Amino acid sequence: MRSIAALFAVVFLIGCQSAPMTAPEAEKPTETVVTPEVPGEDAKSIPDALKHEGYAYAGLSNPGKQDYVVKITGQPDAESASTVTFKEMKEGGALFDRSRDGALAPVGSDVVRVDEKGVTVVSVSIGTLLAPALELPAKMEVGVTWKSDSTIKTADGNISSTGTYKVVGDEKVKVGGTEMLARKVTFTGKNSSVKGQGAVSGTYWFVKDKGAVKTEMTQTVPGQAAQTFVLELK
Repeated sequence: MRSIAALFAVVFLIGCQSAPMTAPEAEKPTETVVTPEVPGEDAKSIPDALKHEGYAYAGLSNPGKQDYVVKITGQPDAESASTVTFKEMKEGGALFDRSRDGALAPVGSDVVRVDEKGVTVVSVSIGTLLAPALELPAKMEVGVTWKSDSTIKTADGNISSTGTYKVVGDEKVKVGGTEMLARKVTFTGKNSSVKGQGAVSGTYWFVKDKGAVKTEMTQTVPGQAAQTFVLELK
């Protein structure tokens, strides 16, 4: 998956309700089939200095569409897809569009920038991102840690996520019937919105050229049962 770690707050705070997480009826696509844009000649303009570990583990080195299974506590399994498209080179950085459909349609799309520091989310479709949020650093060596704070201003109020990430090592993970060697990253932090706040923790399994092939997140809100979110590559 081309993951937005910070935006998993959206999954819990506006997507995890008693009903399955689906897009509103009015937002469902028409029967017109639109072929996703594929990287053209401009993608070749990305300099080697930007093709670091963060770029590879985020899956940006292999744009296109990937399908996932979504599992949320108390809900039937659902399906989703994520499509990554190279956008342009701008001010020394490479910009990519990432869109989602199916069960993760409420999360919307976003734009990420790749530069020497890593991969950063710079805008989102569900609201206004108040400041860029680091998603993956350029170096993904074992032991590397980083913090990421994200606040999205929406019509219903702000949605915030803050936490610390750590690369803990390599581990084999089986998704879609295939076993892969992945770089394991853990996360601890908290989410908040007008609906309240809660502690959140999780684990990501990143594979080069594929992104996060598996994600497990658990949020605990005072007075409520813990909710678990699992996303797996099909």
